[in-house]
Formats: sequence, C-alpha cells, structure tokens
Amino acid sequence: MINFMAKEDSVARKNGKYLLLFVFCFLVAALQAKSPVYGQAKTFTVSLKNVTLKEVISYVEKNSQYVFFFKPEVINQSTQISVSLKNATVKQLLDKVSEQANIVYEMKERQIVLKEKKVSEQSVSQKKRLLQGLVKDEQGNPIIGASIQLKNTGTGVITDLDGLFQIQVTDKNSVIVISYIGYKTQDITVGKSNQLNIKMEADTQALDEVVVVGYGVMKKRDLTGSIASVKAADIVKSPASNAMEALQGQVPGLDIVRNSGKATSGVTINIRGQRSLSDVKDEFGNNVANAPLFIIDGMQGGDFSDIAPADIESIEVLKDASSTAIYGSQGANGVIIITTKKGAQGKTKFSYNGYFGVNGWAQYPDMLSGEDYMQVRREAARTGGQWNSTADDQKLFTVEEWQAIQNGEWTDWIDEVLHTGLVQSHQVTASGGTEKTTAMLSAGYYQEKGSFKNDKMDKYNLRMNIEHKLGKTVKVGATTQVTHYAQDERAENVLWRAATNAPLGKAYDEDGKVVEYPLGKNGQVSPLVDEASEVAARHHVLKTNLIANGYLDFTPVEGLTFRSNLGTNYAFYRKQDFEGASSIDRLGQNSTSLSKIKSSEKSFVNWDNIISYNKTVKDHTFGATALTSWTQSKYTSVNAQGEGQLVDSYLWHNLGANDKSSYVIGSDYIQHQTFSYALRFNYSYKGRYMLTVSNRWDGDSRLSKGNKWASFPSVAAAWRISDEAFMKNVEALSNLKLRLSWGKTGNSGIMAYGTQSGLTPKTNSAFQDNGYTYYIYNEYVGNENVGWEMSNTWDLGFDIGLFNNRISAVVDLYQTKTTDILLPRTLPTSMGGSNATPFKMYQNIGATMNRGIEISVNTVNVDNKNFKWNSTLTFAANHEEITDLIDGKDIIGSDSHITTSLLIGRPLKSFYHFINEGIWQENEAEEAAKYFKDSKKIQPFKPGDIKLRDLNGDYIIDDKDETYLGSQSPKWTGGFNNNFSYKDFDLNVYIIARWGQMIDYELTGSYDPQGKGNFPAYLNYWTPENPSNDFPRPAQTNFYNYLGYQTLNYIDGSYWKIKTVSLGYTFPKSLTSKLGVSKLRAYVTANNLFSFAKNHLIQDYDAERGGSAKAPLQRQFIFGLNLDF
Repeated sequence: MINFMAKEDSVARKNGKYLLLFVFCFLVAALQAKSPVYGQAKTFTVSLKNVTLKEVISYVEKNSQYVFFFKPEVINQSTQISVSLKNATVKQLLDKVSEQANIVYEMKERQIVLKEKKVSEQSVSQKKRLLQGLVKDEQGNPIIGASIQLKNTGTGVITDLDGLFQIQVTDKNSVIVISYIGYKTQDITVGKSNQLNIKMEADTQALDEVVVVGYGVMKKRDLTGSIASVKAADIVKSPASNAMEALQGQVPGLDIVRNSGKATSGVTINIRGQRSLSDVKDEFGNNVANAPLFIIDGMQGGDFSDIAPADIESIEVLKDASSTAIYGSQGANGVIIITTKKGAQGKTKFSYNGYFGVNGWAQYPDMLSGEDYMQVRREAARTGGQWNSTADDQKLFTVEEWQAIQNGEWTDWIDEVLHTGLVQSHQVTASGGTEKTTAMLSAGYYQEKGSFKNDKMDKYNLRMNIEHKLGKTVKVGATTQVTHYAQDERAENVLWRAATNAPLGKAYDEDGKVVEYPLGKNGQVSPLVDEASEVAARHHVLKTNLIANGYLDFTPVEGLTFRSNLGTNYAFYRKQDFEGASSIDRLGQNSTSLSKIKSSEKSFVNWDNIISYNKTVKDHTFGATALTSWTQSKYTSVNAQGEGQLVDSYLWHNLGANDKSSYVIGSDYIQHQTFSYALRFNYSYKGRYMLTVSNRWDGDSRLSKGNKWASFPSVAAAWRISDEAFMKNVEALSNLKLRLSWGKTGNSGIMAYGTQSGLTPKTNSAFQDNGYTYYIYNEYVGNENVGWEMSNTWDLGFDIGLFNNRISAVVDLYQTKTTDILLPRTLPTSMGGSNATPFKMYQNIGATMNRGIEISVNTVNVDNKNFKWNSTLTFAANHEEITDLIDGKDIIGSDSHITTSLLIGRPLKSFYHFINEGIWQENEAEEAAKYFKDSKKIQPFKPGDIKLRDLNGDYIIDDKDETYLGSQSPKWTGGFNNNFSYKDFDLNVYIIARWGQMIDYELTGSYDPQGKGNFPAYLNYWTPENPSNDFPRPAQTNFYNYLGYQTLNYIDGSYWKIKTVSLGYTFPKSLTSKLGVSKLRAYVTANNLFSFAKNHLIQDYDAERGGSAKAPLQRQFIFGLNLDF
C-alpha cells in the first residue's frame, strides 16, 4: 500500500489530472462504506409476550427511525400480542403483528401508516396469496419507490432499490394500482400469475411536475408566473462546455449567442431583450447591465460555466416580474436557477458521461487568389487610366510581389493558420446514501483545442453535494465545488491578418522556419509569426473557482420550515502575457518585447434566512414566505508590466529583466454590499384559482445616502379554466390556464463607486530630472443624486393542453417599461476632462420599453410501442425601443457614432449611418451627377460609386442624411427540436433561427478597391462590363475615401442553422446486465452543421458569430458514451 501511494504521488506530481481521480476515489470509497440497503439497516431480535399494539409501536419507534401514523381507535385494542423473532426486519415484525391484531399497514420510506382491517379483509385473509413484481421505466431501469396499492383497500407497498415488490392479494380478480411521479398511473388485474413485470410510461401531461421558483419549489400546475423549465435529459443532448450553450432555442425569450469560435469563448445571454443603456461592467470587464441573475442551488455568486452539464438536474428561467420580483433589483433582467443533482437513498450508483471529438471545418469564405486577385489590381489601375492589358501588369506590383507571381508562390493564409481542433469530456459521478445521509460526488475533465495553434482550454472540476438528517425535524447539507481552468489564447487578429493579407509569398523558408515578411519588409507581417517559436508570443490564463455552500433546514411542525443558507464563492484569476519583438502584435510597430501579469481575487458571500409556511384547509391552500438576504463582494487586483527584456524565454517570469523606464504597476480594490427583506403570499382554491403577492425591499451600497433603498412589489393571479364545470364537455381540451401578472423590478446599474469622484496617480512627469507623482480626476465624475432604474412589467399568459396533453402550448404576452435609466452622460468640454477625455457622469436620464410574445409548443406526434416522435417548437418576438432621453432628443455618439448613437423610438443597440441603395449604374449617370459628396458641390457621384439615399433632398450627401439602419437585436428567434426513437435507437435534430437582426460584417468591410489587400472571392464589384449592385468600382485609392464605405459592413444578418444532430443507441438490458452495467448508450453528435443566411452577401459563414471575421464558429463531430452501473 505504501509503495502504491508513492507511485500515485509521483504520477500526480507529473500530471495534475490524477489528483482529482485520487480524491474522487477516496470519497467514493467512503460513501460506499456508508450505504447499506434501505430496509436492511435495522434488524431486531425480539421476544414480546402478551403486550398491546401500543407497546409494540413504542418499541419499534424507540429502536428504529420509523414513525407511525394512525387514528386513535386503531390502536385502542385489547388484543394481546406475542412475538418472538431473531434478526428480523421491521416489515417481518409487522407481518407477525398484523396477523394477531386487527390492522393492515403501509410503509413509505420512514413512515408507517396503520389502518383498521375491514371485515371483508378479515374474512378472506386466509385465502390471500403473495404476488411479486418488478417495476421498470421505458428504458428498462428499475423504479425505486413506486407505489403499489391494492385497489379499494388500504393495503399498499413501495418498490425497493431494485424495483421489486411483494404484496398479498386475494384472487385473480384483484386489481393493483401502480403510480409514480412523472409516470402514468396503471391499474392491472393480477390474474393467475404470481409474478408481474410492469413497464411504466412517462406522463406527457406532467402538470404535477415540480418546478424550482425563487426561494422554493411549486408544482407546475400551480404557477402564476412565466417560468420555463428544462430538465437534465434536454441539457445534455447538445454536448457543450457549459450548460447554457446547450439551451439555445429551447426556451422562448432566452437569447443565447456564443461569443466566438475560440476554445475559451463564453456566451452572451439576454432574457426578453435589453432594457438598460448603462455601460456598467463587472470586475472582469464583462458588460452586466442587461445580464440575468444566476442562482445555483439556491445561492448567488457562482459561475454557471463551472458546472458540468451532466451534474445539472434542472434549469428554470424566470421571465416575468412576478417570478423575479422576489429577487428585487438583482432580478431585473430575469433569473436563471440551476439545480444540481443530489444523492438518493440506496446503494451507491456510478455513472460515466464522456465524449471525444474534433473541431474544425468552419464555415469561412475562400479569399481571392491567382488571376482573380490580380484582376482587382488591374481594374483599379484601369479606372485611373494606368492599365490597358496584361503587358502593364508588372508595374502594378512591387518587386517582391511580382517575383512571387512569377514563381507561382500563391499562399492560402487561412489554410495555414487554421487546424483541426480536438474536444474531449469525461465526467464520473457516484451517488447514494443511507436513510440519514445522502451524497453525490462528481469529478470531471474537459479539454478543447481550438482551430489555432496555442488556442486551448483545460478544465478540471470536483463537486460534492451532501445532506444529513439530524433527527426528525432538522437536516443539514453542503455543496462544495472546485473548478480549475488552464487556458492558452492566440492573438485576437491572427485570422483577420490571414484573410486580408495579400495571398503571395512563402509561408516557410527552406529550413521550415516561418518567414516574417513574405513580401519583404515593406509588405505585411506573416500571420504565422506567433508560431515561429514556442516563446514568440504566449497568452496564458489560470482560473480557480471555489464554491462552499451550507444550509440548515428546521421543520418544527408540519408545514412550517426555517432554512438558513450560507454561501461563499472565491475566484482566483491570473493572466500572463508575453509578446516578443517579432510577435504579430509587436513586429513592425514596436521594436521591443512586452511582458505583463495581472492577478486578481474575488470573494462573494451570500447569507439567506427563509421562513416558509404552507397549510391546506379543505379546498384552500395557503403559503407564506419571509426572508432576509445579505451579499458582500470584495475584489482585489494587482498588475505589472514592462518592455525590453533580452531573453524571450523568460516570458512573464522575470519582469525585473525589463527596461525599468517601461514599468507600469497598478492595483485595485472594490467592495459593495446589498441587504434585502422580502415577503410572499400564495393562495389557491381547489387548484383552480391562484394568487401570489410579494414585495422586496433592497438596499445597495453602490448608491448614495437617500437613494440606497427601494421597494419592488408584484402580484400575479391564475385561473385554471379547464377545471370549471362548463368546460367538462370539451373533451379535446385537457388543460387551459390563464395567468396575469404585474411587478416592479429595479437595477442599481452603476459601478461600485459610481456616485463618487476618484483620482488616479500619474508618474510620467519630472522637474529638473526629479520625477514626481501627480493626480488627475477619473473619467467618471461622481453624482450623489443617482437613483434606481425601475422596470414595470405586465405579463398575460396561457397554458394550453389538447388531447390529453399530447399537444401542449405556453403563450406569453408581455410589456416592460423601464424608467430612470442610468446613462453615462458625456459632459461639455468646458467642464474639463481626464487625460484629454471629456468627463462623464452617471445620470437617470432615459426610458425604454420592451414588448413581445413568446410561444412554446410541445407535441407527441407518434407514440407507439417501437417508434416515438415528439417535437418542441419555440418562438419569441421582442420589440425594444428607447422612449425617452435628455430633453427628448437623440444622442448622436461623438466617437464611432455609427454604433454608439441612441435613437428615440429605436432599439438600444442601433446602427446609424447612410442608407445604401446599391451602386450607381451607367444608365443612371445623368441622375448620379445631380448628387454631390461635398458641400461645395464639386465632387459629383458617377457610375460605380456607392449610391446613398438623400433624405433631406438637398442633393448633398452629408451627416444630415444619416438615419437608423437596423439593430443587433433580432425581431424574432426560434427553435425546432425533434426527438425520434425506434426500439433502442434515438435521434435528435435541433434547428435554431435568429431573424431580423443587423450585423457588422467584417468580411464585406474587408473589400479593398485598390486590390492590395485581400477579401472574399465571392464579393461582386462593379466594372463597366459587370454592372454589379453590391460593391463599388475598384480604384487606386483607400476604401475610406469612398463616401459611405462603412455602409457595406452593416447588413441583414438573419439566419437559421442546423445546430445539432445526434444519433444514439442504448444497448439491450440482456447484454449490459451480464457486464454489471444497468445502462449503456453510445452516440454520435454533430454540432453547428450548417448555417443559412438570408443575405446573399453572407456566404460560407456562420452568422451566429455576429459578423466578426476573427474566430469563426467551428463544426464539431463527437462520439460519446453514457454509462450507469
């Protein structure tokens, strides 16, 4: 044993992956040792003589964890009982007792219900026979805890850990009733057989499905708000590094877009559009003004990317204000609740979920090459009268370019920089427990290698959920997770350089080394220079996130529960960068290297105390919740950088080796707190009429005195119309519920010290060679009068079920009006500025409105024994607009006004510029000449120029003709998910769409009319012989000299795509049982298969990327296994 551990320790030092495996195995062994099978945990050796039934009950309760329930008259019997048993279970003891006493019993977990034996039962008791059976689900897995009731009697049992049961029946006409949550109840006549095999069928109605809501759970049928729930099976259908990416298109109103195709990429998430204009960012630079709140296992502060998708039990999306108002200001942009899997009582179960695959084959257009590339240069020269035939070609190119052409040195730079990447994921889970203690342990490893060299992410995670019962009224639990990331990133502009560099010259010399300047020092830098050596350029990120949450549940009386949650999150982040003098970001611009490090730590503490009470009195059900919530966030960082170290291999490990005059050192500290109170009341009459009322009071340290506190009320009502007597004859309608809600939410929408003015020290000055420190004001000037953004939301919803819910639909209509929007307003230059930049000040100076419709339709199309097909269609249309700004006027951005202007009546993220109407044609020469590019009217338009709309009719195209072009926000989004199964095969096809959006498409903006740079080969430019209406005539001038050239970037980016296709096979139980495996499924999945854009200018490009040419989304093909044993 000592030698074995020494070897393990040695391996662990070589590879950190084994540490997780060792810890995991140790914990699993401990859990296994503490998992005796239920029902065998307590045995009795008992000898009772002439005792009463009451004395037997007292003996069992004293010596076990069982609790008896009965009416007083049941145990007030004079019958004397005598029992003598050795090593008997409670069930065996009760069987003996029930033979002597006038009782029957029913066992459910730790509860034993005693009932008086009816006369009819007594008369036939001697004729009963033992019926045995096995209850399985549709996949053949045993169902634990299914209820088996003998119809019209009080007799019943539950299935054990292997799905087995035994029950006494009278004759062949006896009927047993089998029921289990989420499955259809079955009535089965026992017949002559003493052995039954029962297969349960999933209940498509699922109205009693439990849904997680804010600070509690509710049955789906009792919801009054707009909440969408996604279960574990749907989360893992599309393999991804984080669960949210797998939810694309599954929830209407939930807009999810992957940020890039890089291995380290995350996602951007919005619920029901955007409301806030604030530019507030979190400590890591992420814009969070419109980001939803994430709750993980009841606590704030965690990162959803840390959680392995296979560890998630469900994800709930809270969309309307009545659902989110219980979270107050923090829920202004919607709430996403993630619930992870817990352990279950019984023997330890193990599972493995893993896959391996390849990334690559991105949809990315081919660039010009050969004659096509040369022809652009010729056409540009012909426009200026400098080219007549190929005899003039040589004078159009530099010496190096012409030499490369003569040598046939054409290079596809995109092909040179892009490689096939790899992806793999391995997740091992163990769960189980005793009657008192349950636990779930999970360990995983995820790796993704992107399409660039040195683009890689390794993620390790270790998670444990544990719960322990302290007696009958108290239980405690804890959740801990450690996630570690090791990431390598490539320079941002590598692919852009590859796409736009001239396709000439050699990538490598005769020795296989990268050629820095393929066309000489006057040419462009090779996009491969960062691959010249292992230390040419490195960008490395280390992240470690730790979660440690604990809770205590106290239930002193039935219906009353007190729960205290304490959660802590700790995040460590370290970014290390080195750019050598010959790297792509330094070569040709800087003569020295750059080394820098930034380290930060963030802690987040969340303490919630919740009291809830639920009571049912006949047809009336009441519920009340009161809570307090406190959060504290602390962030510290330090950074240092220097230039000019002589030895590249130092990377960032020896900053002192840099030129001391280049040192930059900084540090930061940010802290803020919130405190909240909340009340919520629920009422239901017969499950037909429901009412929910709540209010939350929030205080936030980020706001100034007098503005720190705000109240956020909500009210919601629901009416299950289908339960009314007048609807009973409508046979096709199985469910119809009407929901109506109103609520107010808020947003502090400001940085931690946004109400205060700050100073920044500067050391770049000296007097008589003596340096000194001076201070300047920060860019943002404090404003003590800043208050809360306020959003008022109405929601009208319908839940519909047809044909026993084979068709079910959820429809929501909503409107949100947000006022007092926080906006960083640029102050007049007369008030001064910071570092040559005008001051800015946060003010409550805007208002927005969102309204829309969401539809989700689920259908069970085919439901036969061997073949099943169900579909889910989601649709969401959201209209957002700015309704008010300062003085009721548009704010036209001073810098990059095309993308930063705020326009009343238009969406928040709008594009503002000229309207492109195509290209002026030869037959329009006379008309074109009426319009001018300048106020002096000396530069008329001519055929081949960009045709821009003259809005004010003055025949001069200037800033007075700029207007709204479109928005990044789509008019509608949708998803269409189909699941097929035939015997043991399953097929999933998943399609998403995003329509009515405008994108900044960099590849159309790459058009170079001079023909020096490169651009996509399909871009169709105008010549006298080719009257294209897409791009202007080539000319020997920079593109920015074309009036309106930017309009070519902003185009309709509508698209639909085949997101996922997955084919799986579940091996038969007859085969897997021989291997000791309860379930084995193998599958192949293809992600991002094809994307189809509406605009003909988008070709061979996945428009989900949003227009960027720098890191396209990759196709992915994987093979995976799901294994339970």
